[in-house]
Amino acid sequence: MRLIGLFIAALSLSSIAFAGSHAKPVGLTSTLMEQEVMHQGQPMIIQRNQDNSNTIVSDYALTSRPCPSFCIQPMDLAPGVETIGELELLSLLEKVNFGEIDGLLIDSRTPD
Repeated sequence: MRLIGLFIAALSLSSIAFAGSHAKPVGLTSTLMEQEVMHQGQPMIIQRNQDNSNTIVSDYALTSRPCPSFCIQPMDLAPGVETIGELELLSLLEKVNFGEIDGLLIDSRTPD
């Protein structure tokens, strides 16, 4: 009987540990889970993938690709072009969303 009790206790603890490690929320920052913006009159939610075990596709996982063409790049791409990070982009989108500034975001990523 004692063995069954120990087994149930161990199973309960392992379930709690498993749930805790895989259920942690993935925020944009420690205080911001998501950002809502308007796109063509429709609300859009910007958030990170919530799967704690998610990985990037193998195409981007290589760390030693030949240069050229996979050479390091400067942070300042050209005079007059301001390089910003993800938080600055979210701030810009929020300001555009609330009409504080006029702005245009162009997504220049290619489909592949």
